[in-house]
Amino acid sequence: MLTDLKVTTRRGYALVLDRHLLPTFGELPLAQVDGAAAAELDLALSKQDRARATRNNVQIVLRSVLRFATTRGYLAGLPPALPRLKAAEKSILEIPSERDIDTILASAVPSQRLAFALMAHAGLRPNEVRALRRRDVLLPGTNHAAEGGFLSVREGRSYGQSHTPKTGQREIPITAPLARLLEHVEHGPKDGRVALNQQGKPWGQYGLTQAFERVRDRAGLGGWSVYGLRHFAITSWLRAGKRNLLVYLFRCQPDG
Repeated sequence: MLTDLKVTTRRGYALVLDRHLLPTFGELPLAQVDGAAAAELDLALSKQDRARATRNNVQIVLRSVLRFATTRGYLAGLPPALPRLKAAEKSILEIPSERDIDTILASAVPSQRLAFALMAHAGLRPNEVRALRRRDVLLPGTNHAAEGGFLSVREGRSYGQSHTPKTGQREIPITAPLARLLEHVEHGPKDGRVALNQQGKPWGQYGLTQAFERVRDRAGLGGWSVYGLRHFAITSWLRAGKRNLLVYLFRCQPDG
């Protein structure tokens, strides 16, 4: 069952199993894991002030286990009266301003700046930044100066494993500011990673998040997460779409 899921989803399932389901139900016969038992677990999580999303995730994984047991004939059917999933908590998505992005990039060291710019200017997710290779960067230049091109997003990399990007493989135009940061990618093996940490090694699972939070806090900015960089990119594209994306890219070219 788990092998059919994405790497990140498998990781989430494993955490729920290890932290909640096995400690609660591991010694019980499957027939005793019914709606009442599931409701009791949900109540216990509520008393621990767990977020609705966490409680929902526990119930979703429990349902998956019970559904799998049913298909294999270990149970006659899903238990009745399983707890309903809770309505999602509403949150306001805060988008950093252009000034915030400039401050973050200016406050970062070169290795961090490139990784952050791939998210802020190309909309890459952290797992896509970790997976990006030199062969994925097409960067034609004029008079040896990088001015544009395309990124081919072919894969993501999570917990040391490669996987298909969440929104599929795609090509993304490279703006002039990002192109200038990518000029070095022509040097080195084509299979080499584009974004490397200060030690010259590929970013680890949590390295980008931790680096971003340090730079953000040092710059005295708000508490938005590393995904705010990607949200900024998407918002910029939507705003540019009032005319068209090509106009937006043209405006990103150097003056003159």
